[in-house]
Amino acid sequence: MQNKKTVFLVLILTLALISTIVLFFKNSESTFPEGSTIGGIDVGDKTEEEAINLLSETIGQWKQEPLQLSTLTGIIRIPTDAIQFDIDSSIHLLKEQIEKPWYLFFKKVEGKQIPLAVTVQFEEDLEQFENAIDVDQTIERIRQTASYLGKSEIEAVQLEIPEESLIAETSWQIPENNHFTDLFVAELNNVTIESGEIFSFLDTVVEQVSHYNEEEGNFIASVLYSVFLKTNVQILERHSQGVIPTYSEAGIEARVSEEEQLDLMVKNTGSTQITIQAEQKNNEVTIRILSTEAEKTYTYRVENEIDVQYPTIKRYNKQLDPDEERIIQNGMDGKRVDVYRISTSNDTDSEHMSRDYYPPTPKIIAVGFRDEETSANDENDASPTMEEDMTDDTDTLENITIGQGDEFVEENTDEIPDSDSIYEQPDIVK
Repeated sequence: MQNKKTVFLVLILTLALISTIVLFFKNSESTFPEGSTIGGIDVGDKTEEEAINLLSETIGQWKQEPLQLSTLTGIIRIPTDAIQFDIDSSIHLLKEQIEKPWYLFFKKVEGKQIPLAVTVQFEEDLEQFENAIDVDQTIERIRQTASYLGKSEIEAVQLEIPEESLIAETSWQIPENNHFTDLFVAELNNVTIESGEIFSFLDTVVEQVSHYNEEEGNFIASVLYSVFLKTNVQILERHSQGVIPTYSEAGIEARVSEEEQLDLMVKNTGSTQITIQAEQKNNEVTIRILSTEAEKTYTYRVENEIDVQYPTIKRYNKQLDPDEERIIQNGMDGKRVDVYRISTSNDTDSEHMSRDYYPPTPKIIAVGFRDEETSANDENDASPTMEEDMTDDTDTLENITIGQGDEFVEENTDEIPDSDSIYEQPDIVK
């Protein structure tokens, strides 16, 4: 009898234990443990279906307030369809977190906290800001904020902008007759040329200056050209003045003309932007080129200088006494030069930039007649006069070429002419 009671008691305890275990598993599968959250939303003691409904409702309320991205240039609105929530994946992840192995059967299940599963598709909208913000980190910040239904304004992750360093610099004395240099300097200062961008002197400077004259434009363009020669920019267009100005040397000058559309144009072939800085102190202009990256530094060199001797032109004039001479125009030798851009790290790394020719200015002399046949004419009336000889024998001047240092005699002139330019000054275009 005692044995039967013992067996019955054991059977009752076993059934109670089995019922407790079944009830425990049933409760564990139907509700989440107390303290469980998804994206900061409390889903403890809620069934899976209840949790899904709660999450959907809360996310819908969160989406009603516009999500914005704050950048240094302003606020960008993030459309709600750019952020996709995966509630099912979030529920599945929580269930994995609270699941326990069989050997911890009697241990109480503790609540878990997990973020919402979120994907963000907003990269294309941020491409225009890729030089200012870190797109990948900004997208990740948006995702993390949305995964906990955080604040509506998110701050973009700014890129660290490296400091610009000096690449090239030059200073020139301002000619005495230049009065509006400060206007050119103001328009040129802090001009940036992005990577791959083309700079035009006419567009950037000339069209913006209120008081423009070509001489001062040529001066500033020449200073700027000399600085560009010390960088890796590509010279797309440059014109020579055809004469060597007092402020420069042969080959290191430039001409710009709004009327003739002669420009100084360069292209930034580097990987980063460059900045032009210009300033005027007293009677000196300084132009600098700055960049965040300089793979090479350069200088320029003028080579193959050839002096072109000026010719002398004599013009006979009846108003002058015999053998009398009067200088109408002083001569000046011309020059031809080649300009090279040289890498400062390797002298053999050079680039031919231009070949400029500066024509000589001829010396012009007015000479009086010396009629050596006058006395002979008195003795022999049949002899022709000097004037008759010149009239009959003088060739036309159209096809006569003046060589270097040649002396050329022109026909009689009734008056002594003023100084004039007889040579066209060519432009050299690279």
